[in-house]
Amino acid sequence: MPQPSQPIIAERIVECVPNFSEGKNEEIIKAISDAGCGIKGAKVLGIEPDADYNRTVLTIAGEPDAVVEAAFRVIESASIHIDMRSHSGEHPRIGAVDVCPFVPLQGLSMSDCAEMARKLAIRVSNELNLCTFLYGSAATSPDRELLSDLRKGQYEGLKDRLDDGGPHLPDYGPLNWNDKTAKFGAVVIGSRKILVAYNVNVDETDAKISRMAGSLVRSSGRLIKQDDGRRIRIPGMLDMV
Repeated sequence: MPQPSQPIIAERIVECVPNFSEGKNEEIIKAISDAGCGIKGAKVLGIEPDADYNRTVLTIAGEPDAVVEAAFRVIESASIHIDMRSHSGEHPRIGAVDVCPFVPLQGLSMSDCAEMARKLAIRVSNELNLCTFLYGSAATSPDRELLSDLRKGQYEGLKDRLDDGGPHLPDYGPLNWNDKTAKFGAVVIGSRKILVAYNVNVDETDAKISRMAGSLVRSSGRLIKQDDGRRIRIPGMLDMV
């Protein structure tokens, strides 16, 4: 597995953070991570697998065109090595590469990163024949900005979504369920600001306690059942969490 590289010195630097759906098999993790290496102008800075999530977070940074190429190769490799029909893990996901955001670090605007996301999404759909969504600043409409909305139903619900004509169909790629979609699922590509993520350990044996705490804090909130049986969503305490 490649080791984190030295910092990059360039006028324009973008970060890309593909999250792919394998966190246990070291050979597959290495094969997919290696696909992003060896590209002039781009470096793999971090590889963070999580066995419980069955997911690996890959961090790539460098010059825009090189990073887009690295991201494409990672998605292509994941489409070869991961079969979502046998995947399970604790983290929500919609495909072999669940999400692939671009983050402006130096000399780039969010609009620049949104254009990179669109370029990659079109290429992935055209060359790999895979379903791609755009989110964040690259979203095609306000109701498609949140990753959680596009990922709703996860991989297991994608077939019904395609068969039913929505909601939230892919921006590019096939709109019918086929063998490639069954194996890969879909990938959500976009642009966003720097994201801070960390785990909190809760001194409880019942996972419901953690889920309850999360529903109170996160911006999407929680669903409350009313006396008449209808469900309403109560927003959480913090925005953009």
